[in-house]
Amino acid sequence: MARIFNVLLIEDDQMVQYAMVEGLTDACHVVSVAGTAQRALDVLTHHHYYDVVLLDLRLGEDRGEDIFLKLRASGVAFPPIIILSAQPAQEIRRVKELIHAADSIQKPVSIAEICEAMERAVG
Repeated sequence: MARIFNVLLIEDDQMVQYAMVEGLTDACHVVSVAGTAQRALDVLTHHHYYDVVLLDLRLGEDRGEDIFLKLRASGVAFPPIIILSAQPAQEIRRVKELIHAADSIQKPVSIAEICEAMERAVG
């Protein structure tokens, strides 16, 4: 039986948010959404209960990796990160190394792929 995770989805596209929240909720996970980099920073800077973060790299004018570079510079701990992005594979690999993400998946992605990646990331 798969574990249930508390997930923070950092994604600015409302259609993608809806689809991922629906799919992950159907898979019995608890999902919160941060639609902006600033909201994600606010949430992760304060006490949180997330097991894993699903991160899009393009957040309007902001970049997803900047959230975690700022958190790390401030000494704030955060859960494992899984990058979910439509960016070119080379860019995803670069950011994965930069922020020490647990995993990365190029969009489009299935809920099953995300669930498997969460299991690997949380261990």
